Amino acid sequence: MFSRVRVVVITFLMGTALAAPGFAQSSDGHLADLLPDLLRSTVTLAPPNTPGFPSHEAHFLPTERDNIYLVPNQFNGALLASLTTFPLGSSSGGFVFEGDPALGDFKPASRSFGPTFAERALTSGRGNFNFGFTFQHARYDSFEGKDLESAGPKFYLQHIDCCGPMDAASFPNPAFEGDLVEAQVALKIKTDTTAFLFNYGLTNRWDVGAAVPIVHVSMDAGVFARVDRAATGTTPIHVFAGANPDSSSQTRSGSATGIGDIVLRTKYRLTKAAGGGLAAGLDLRVPSGNEEDLLGLGTTQAKFLLVGSMEKGRLGPHFNVSYAVAGDSSLQDLDIPNEFGYTFGVDAVAGKATLAFDIIGRTLIDAGRFGDTTRTFPLLGGSTVTRTEFGRRDGNLNQVLGAAGIKFPVMEKLLITANALFSINDAGLKAKFIPVIGFEYVFPRQ
Repeated sequence: MFSRVRVVVITFLMGTALAAPGFAQSSDGHLADLLPDLLRSTVTLAPPNTPGFPSHEAHFLPTERDNIYLVPNQFNGALLASLTTFPLGSSSGGFVFEGDPALGDFKPASRSFGPTFAERALTSGRGNFNFGFTFQHARYDSFEGKDLESAGPKFYLQHIDCCGPMDAASFPNPAFEGDLVEAQVALKIKTDTTAFLFNYGLTNRWDVGAAVPIVHVSMDAGVFARVDRAATGTTPIHVFAGANPDSSSQTRSGSATGIGDIVLRTKYRLTKAAGGGLAAGLDLRVPSGNEEDLLGLGTTQAKFLLVGSMEKGRLGPHFNVSYAVAGDSSLQDLDIPNEFGYTFGVDAVAGKATLAFDIIGRTLIDAGRFGDTTRTFPLLGGSTVTRTEFGRRDGNLNQVLGAAGIKFPVMEKLLITANALFSINDAGLKAKFIPVIGFEYVFPRQ
């Protein structure tokens, strides 16, 4: 058995070695900075036409003193957190065994091959090794119910305090500091994740495993900016270069491919019941992916799980409850919230196949919510103007996904799997439909 395991491991390591040196292709820098860099480039104003006249080029660019990009940076950080924490499939083996070959009572411990996006309390059995592979493709087309690809999020950039008294109480002064820039964003975000899944039974109750993802992320971004002359009216003080002094638009794209964050897993079966019982588990996500290119978190995350399952006839109901904590990411805009998770569902034996359906819930604690909000901006003399933009408010982010799929044995020791993930609510970053395909092979104890 171990010679066959070595063949699988060597094949995997060769593939990982080819994919691990992650690389990025973009028009400017890393993927995590693509949208902020594009925004700054688009809202850079035209240089003065007349020598000696003051320049307004940088009046809507961030400075250490003026935090005028707070809301766009919050939006960018929320996108990064959603992309880099998307769940992988379970590493639990579809093949589970009990007994000892030497005693003649070695046999499958379940009629079902189990779920794909949930754990069950059954363990693989001592000496059994499962190797799996999954591929999933996601196209994220909305964020908090806002269409990303057409009429995307809109932000307003306030003029920096550049001239006159450098005093927040007197801002804006002179009057032209009351002008704004309206910036609307369009995004196309796609990910392809290939995951190698391993599971090994150390004892009849204790499994260890790993998930090693190879990730490809691509992003196309566009920004349309318009001068909102809230203070200057028709006076062309703030203008863009080019044929249209009132507006500017730019696009930029980038992609990155490489190894993602490796997940090390362990599960211990606490109590036995017919086809299941209770188990406790730990998933340790280590920062092996390049966080600057959205391939990883940039920190370690630990997820603690309680798993329950049983079998009654052809049905196998199951549930998972989890809590995840992470350190501080090395990426400036990326704040990884603590996460409470739950999964419940049922797998059903249908002939040789196993059908599975799960509800997957994620609560990102204090991650914040986004939506259209009214924002007030000051003008000289104490008057104000209000605008509606896509802003952040405090709160938890609750995402709910559905998962449906089938596992079918094409050989005695080989399963093929086909699944689909779909969003049930509009919270956070949303992909309507995510196909997931794969296979699993078992090296049973001899």
